[in-house]
Amino acid sequence: MATIGTANPATGKPLRDYPAHDWAQLDARLSRAQAAGTAWARTAVAERGQRLRAIGDALTRRRAEYAALVTEEMGKPLTEALAEIDKCAWNCAVVADRAPSWLADRPVPTPPQRSWVSYEPLGVVLAVMPWNFPFWQVVRFAAAALAAGNAAVLKHAPNVTGCALAIEELFGDENLLSALLIADEDVGALVPG
Repeated sequence: MATIGTANPATGKPLRDYPAHDWAQLDARLSRAQAAGTAWARTAVAERGQRLRAIGDALTRRRAEYAALVTEEMGKPLTEALAEIDKCAWNCAVVADRAPSWLADRPVPTPPQRSWVSYEPLGVVLAVMPWNFPFWQVVRFAAAALAAGNAAVLKHAPNVTGCALAIEELFGDENLLSALLIADEDVGALVPG
């Protein structure tokens, strides 16, 4: 079975090997994300906001743990890693507070009786993320995607696989955010057409 290895960039010392998902595991994860997204799309925006606040609170509670992981996997100084986790928690709160107004229907003046702009969930959104802000890039994307009623699948940079799995765990067991452990060259197979 293929593995994805991580190493401490400061020392070159291997950290951990993670078993890569095979195609059957990927298919199962994508199916669970689709089902989760369908259910999540029916959830009220206020309830989505409560979930984001809980994620932000968990980031704050576990900031030292997450920052240490960022430092270990990608070499960011600990003070900067702590600031990254704090910014993620702040982002969750901002999106939770503002999503109801951002996503509210907006009337549009037109000749018909009634016209409006409405924001509808897309379904499952694929995020292919870089290594340099392993929590921030993902949480910034995921908070907005989840607030809008979508589920997400994450293909993170291989050197921050531990961060990807920590973020998946942070977002909960409902498959609203699933990490896909695959080789970079296999990402194209996930995108239709």
